[in-house]
Amino acid sequence: SAFLGCSKIEKIVIPTSVTKIDEIYAGLSYNTMQTVKYRGTEAQWNAIEGKERIKYTTIEYNYTGN
Repeated sequence: SAFLGCSKIEKIVIPTSVTKIDEIYAGLSYNTMQTVKYRGTEAQWNAIEGKERIKYTTIEYNYTGN
């Protein structure tokens, strides 16, 4: 629960190396972020196990920024 209690998080950038979202991201389920920026494709995102643990408003695929 690394992000538990972090209510000010507005965005998170997730690399394509992530294949499963578990306890390290679990604290994010208590906050609704504005944006998740994912470095991979929509198909890759859909293959991630446990992604429903992150609540967000929008997702940006193929993100290349910081």
